Amino acid sequence: MKELKTLTFDEGVEEIASGSIVSGCTKLETINLPSSLQKLSGTGTFSGASALTNITLPEGIAITEGSTFSECTSLKSIELPASITTIPRSMFAGCSALEHVTANGTITAIGNGAFGSVTDWNDQETADTALTEIPDLSQVTSIETVHFTAARHWRRLTFTALPPWDMALSKGAMRCPGRST
Repeated sequence: MKELKTLTFDEGVEEIASGSIVSGCTKLETINLPSSLQKLSGTGTFSGASALTNITLPEGIAITEGSTFSECTSLKSIELPASITTIPRSMFAGCSALEHVTANGTITAIGNGAFGSVTDWNDQETADTALTEIPDLSQVTSIETVHFTAARHWRRLTFTALPPWDMALSKGAMRCPGRST
């Protein structure tokens, strides 16, 4: 399975409930999801697919668990269909090549560590995201703690729209190393 380069799910599959189904598939470049897919419900479903450069999520899909694409270190951009309104915890943690996340719907919540780093076995932070643009956040009503914590290399981050200024952010929600919150 370590040599797997393409993974295709047949039309008719409605849910992928298994967590970490591609763990160890370091050569997996392409994942083809059917238009019938309605839900990704396993934690870390595609986590660790380090050669994956892009993936097309079908319209109507829901992602209910976190770490879906964590450590997909070659993933450069992703387009979220309108059905995704929440970016779950650690969804893109450790996606070191990720530059753009486009949301076709309204994002209302961002989970803990959604764009954060991952920690290796020696407790060393690794794999910062390369994110330079994130979706419109004007409708976000919930941001959990430490989302962009390992963004050491950021020189410029473009926010398409920000949440209302009277919204209370969790302590550390926008913390970047070397900068105070």
